[in-house]
Amino acid sequence: MSTYRISGVWKNSHNVITHYVFHLVGSNGIGRTTKKSKSDAISLVDNPNNTVFTWT
Repeated sequence: MSTYRISGVWKNSHNVITHYVFHLVGSNGIGRTTKKSKSDAISLVDNPNNTVFTWT
């Protein structure tokens, strides 16, 4: 099981979200950012072994 935080998004010229910024949360703290496409983000969130939160 993995825990992630989402801290930002990229949008195209039509104001549609295309990518997300993910951080892997581990026992040693928060990992580096990873830019994920919308389809990769959906796969990660839909995985029941993952926990995903947004950061504001």
